[in-house]
Amino acid sequence: MKSLVTHLLTWCSRRVLERHKPIIIAVTGSVGKTSTKEAIAVVLGSQFDVRTAKKNFNTEIGVPLTILGIEKPVTDVGWLFVVLRALYRSYWPNKSYRTYHSHLVLEFGADRPGDISHLCRLAPPSVGVVTPITHVHVSNYPSFEALVAEKTELVKALPNDGLAVLNADEELVTKMKSVSQAPVVTYGFAEKAEIHGEGYELETEPKIRMRFTAHNRLKSEQAEVVLENTMGKHQAADALAALAVGTYFGISLVDGAEALKKYVSPSGRLKPLAGIKGSLLLDDSYNAAPSSTKAALDVLKEMPLGQSGRRIAVLGQMAELGAFTESLHREIGWKAAESHVDLLVCSGEIAQDICRGAMEAGMKEEQIVKVKGPEEAGRYLDHEIHAGDVVLIKGSQGARMEKAVLDVMAQPERANELLVRQEKEWL
Repeated sequence: MKSLVTHLLTWCSRRVLERHKPIIIAVTGSVGKTSTKEAIAVVLGSQFDVRTAKKNFNTEIGVPLTILGIEKPVTDVGWLFVVLRALYRSYWPNKSYRTYHSHLVLEFGADRPGDISHLCRLAPPSVGVVTPITHVHVSNYPSFEALVAEKTELVKALPNDGLAVLNADEELVTKMKSVSQAPVVTYGFAEKAEIHGEGYELETEPKIRMRFTAHNRLKSEQAEVVLENTMGKHQAADALAALAVGTYFGISLVDGAEALKKYVSPSGRLKPLAGIKGSLLLDDSYNAAPSSTKAALDVLKEMPLGQSGRRIAVLGQMAELGAFTESLHREIGWKAAESHVDLLVCSGEIAQDICRGAMEAGMKEEQIVKVKGPEEAGRYLDHEIHAGDVVLIKGSQGARMEKAVLDVMAQPERANELLVRQEKEWL
């Protein structure tokens, strides 16, 4: 049944693309795809009619749903209505379907070999953006190199009048320049980046925000970028990617930076939330990869503490790392120790390797707590947190760390608005 639905949605979405011919911007990578996609939509949306998915619809089913402008159903019966709506939208006259716009920003995931090639055939992109690549999903590939090669398919698929936007902070992404027939623009905080960021600062008073200066070395222009309720150099890089895409469509850095004032980072991506007892939560519960977890720990280290406050890291497992699972979790433990974490809470069996790494790096045993899962982590935090603490909560989707956030957020009645995975099928 799934195969039939996928085939029908793919056919309908191709027909709709042929009819409306939007300019397609595709984003792939291992971390930051959704945030980058959202930032691009905000920048382009300042001057064009743009549509993108409300969530990370980046699979063989999710991308067609985005193209068709249809939400994912929560029941089996709901899929019947999805197919009927898809057929209707693929055949009815253009004027009846007003969800189509001039630019379509898509997220391409690579869960298995062949995924990127399939999505590029389904929705041929004019612009391709590659964010940092890490070991996420490597368990589904014969090697890490095979995973990188899969992501590279997006760059290979670009037309010679398109644009490849590559992260300059990661050498293996920058190397994709050699296989691109399209012009290439690099972005990031590395000196070699053409859309270059510098002077990154995290501010916590009077509100949490980050600022940095973006430089377009191709046009000798610059602009100050300020992102509210957004933290981390890695998320600043997502904004630089959006500015790079904007330049391709004639949007200056100044105008792009102005547009980014309206950017709201997605839930569960290092979002600051008020916690119980006067604490501050850094909700990074959407997902976890080695690089994004290290980046989150860097932010935790930067955060000023209240009087007698502590830095607390509550970490669940990082999924789909294959043969690298143990070593990469231990690396996170080392990073936690280096980041001056006062209390480390490891949730779930796989995350216990984080604890082992932290002890190897010199954390004392009394600073480390092992719990069975997110519910137990939440109960522990409920009595452990006190005023002035800053608490990072992060883990892969399967770790369900949003449950721990729910237990200790100051406004649990707003969970549906503020947290990830609050839909009926998850709850």
